[in-house]
Amino acid sequence: MHSNPALFSGPLRSPPCWRFRLASLLAAVLAAAIYWPGLAGGFVFDDFSFIVANRDLHVEHWVLGDWVRAAMSFPSAHQGRWLTMLSFAANHIAHGLDPFGYKLVNLAIHLLNGWLVYKVSRGLFTLWAAQRPDQAPPNESRSWVALLVAALWLCLPINLTGVLYVSQRLESLCNLFVLAGLAWYLRERVNLLRGRGSPFRLAAALIIPTLLGLLAKESAILLPLYTACIEIVFLQDARSRPLRRPVVELYAALLLVPLVVGMYWLSTWLGTEHSYARPFTIAERLLTESRVMLHYVQWTLLPQPNDLTLYHDDILLSRGLMSPPSTSLAILGILALLTIAALQRHRRPMLSLGIAWFFGGHLLTGTIIPLELVFEHRNYFPSIGLLLALVPTLYSQFALHRGALIAAALVVLGFYAFSTALRSVEWSDPSRLGLSEARKRPNSPRAQYEFAHNYLTQAGDDKTSPLRREARQALERCRRMPTADTQCDAALILDANRTDQMPDPAWWASLTRKLSARTPNVSDYSAVMVLMQCQIAGRCYYQPMELEAAINTVMSRPNPGPLWVDLAAQFETFLTRRPERALALFAEVVRLEPGNAVTLGNLVRAQIVFGHLDQAERGLDAIRRVNRLGAYDDLIYGLEGDLRQARLAASPTTSSPAPSPTTAPQDAPAP
Repeated sequence: MHSNPALFSGPLRSPPCWRFRLASLLAAVLAAAIYWPGLAGGFVFDDFSFIVANRDLHVEHWVLGDWVRAAMSFPSAHQGRWLTMLSFAANHIAHGLDPFGYKLVNLAIHLLNGWLVYKVSRGLFTLWAAQRPDQAPPNESRSWVALLVAALWLCLPINLTGVLYVSQRLESLCNLFVLAGLAWYLRERVNLLRGRGSPFRLAAALIIPTLLGLLAKESAILLPLYTACIEIVFLQDARSRPLRRPVVELYAALLLVPLVVGMYWLSTWLGTEHSYARPFTIAERLLTESRVMLHYVQWTLLPQPNDLTLYHDDILLSRGLMSPPSTSLAILGILALLTIAALQRHRRPMLSLGIAWFFGGHLLTGTIIPLELVFEHRNYFPSIGLLLALVPTLYSQFALHRGALIAAALVVLGFYAFSTALRSVEWSDPSRLGLSEARKRPNSPRAQYEFAHNYLTQAGDDKTSPLRREARQALERCRRMPTADTQCDAALILDANRTDQMPDPAWWASLTRKLSARTPNVSDYSAVMVLMQCQIAGRCYYQPMELEAAINTVMSRPNPGPLWVDLAAQFETFLTRRPERALALFAEVVRLEPGNAVTLGNLVRAQIVFGHLDQAERGLDAIRRVNRLGAYDDLIYGLEGDLRQARLAASPTTSSPAPSPTTAPQDAPAP
């Protein structure tokens, strides 16, 4: 192993003084203080499907099967995310569904990530000084510059949803392992340069955190890409070339193999009936994301008061390079930034690395996978790249003006902290958050829906409440918006039933028309499911014709998807009572999701309801065979009881009642 002692002629670190330790503590206290009001807030958006309505996550006993089921409870067929779901289950066993505890854990993860951001920044400065000592900040300044990067990142307003939006623990926990891997990698990489490292330890620094991070969220797969960017930017010097062969071989395995596996995984569902339903094509998504990327840059570094919100579903879709014209300008802007990163690789390596990390961090969520277009939490790691691009670069330019630098740093930190504190106060109360989102996003259907939902909750059963009147006005505006889904129509129908009024036929017509005009999404499914369950439970006016028209509109599409097929099967089972049609639909769901024991359980339950007891027994045996570690014990126990009751009812010597046909399927969300 080769090394150059001259590269390490000076001390690479100096023990932090009491001022540094005090500043570090104050940065952590500041971050905790600005987030503290928001811990009193409630659950929002995906929190309800991920946590509140996810019964498998509601662990109350230390039984292995319950925890296995909780780990597997993420509501999607495409991801595991077992570690994050287990952490939510741990929250539940500790304090039920009190949002405070969940948010407090998120804040603790965020503070720990802030410390890791400091370690990564400090490690980058060490590597920079080792390779280009004439460019790097002086040794005594590196810790302070790294601390400033970490403090700014902890207080960035755009990172608030990574803390107070409970379900985005997925993002923060995943990046805990990514940042730990980066810090570990940088230490091993410097050791390798010193001649006392090992390619095997370097590989471990990439492989172990990546695998652990993947248990939280798929974004962890980007860790080898981030470290590859470090290699390209910092380690192209002739002095480090003798070390490059084992590293290149390592990256050939860690980047190419996941790329092949990932492409194969995408091919199994992308563009199929299992794919996400979106009202845009892949080309339109790529064009729109070019504008979104530049929005992210501005929202991160210089956010305006109304820029940052939970919902951004009102963003204009790019239909072409000049539709809108800002699309072409955005693409040119991205190309300009990438060109700067390439040209400044030797003179300003942190600028180049920061730009590379920003765009690399959006590689999964901002390209071909048909996710929703905009979410702020996707910048949790990319925002580190932007700060690394700017802070060290500005320091190197104005290092002689120490007083001005300190003043500027305090002003920027104060601006970020104040802006985040204001958002935190907004998030401290669901009603305040709903009103704020509605005012900032008047053209966002989701923001208007949340505003109305909060007001209807406060109005309760008071039919004449002014809050109910305002909520209905917001829902009427919402349902007429061009980008609205069916949630606002469904909310109007449900509220009419709650106040003993016959729903306006125009609401049903609007709902069905939207299902026909564009590809239905998960929110549409949830809206129709809740309407159906309300009728099954007898809390809504019996309107099977309107409900059937809505369901048939979706089922007439090619490949409606397993969710909608399952919904149609439930409709046929519990409302129209057509056995052949219901059983055929449930069997189709099992075909579409062959490894899903819950869908098989729904088929077995329908077979019991319609008296196909021998088939139900065979289906129950199939569930028993896949019941590893007791994950499906509750499902099996319930089906065994229903089957036993049905056999007794069918016996000529007993008059026990058969299982109720109105038993809700296990995977149906609560109304």
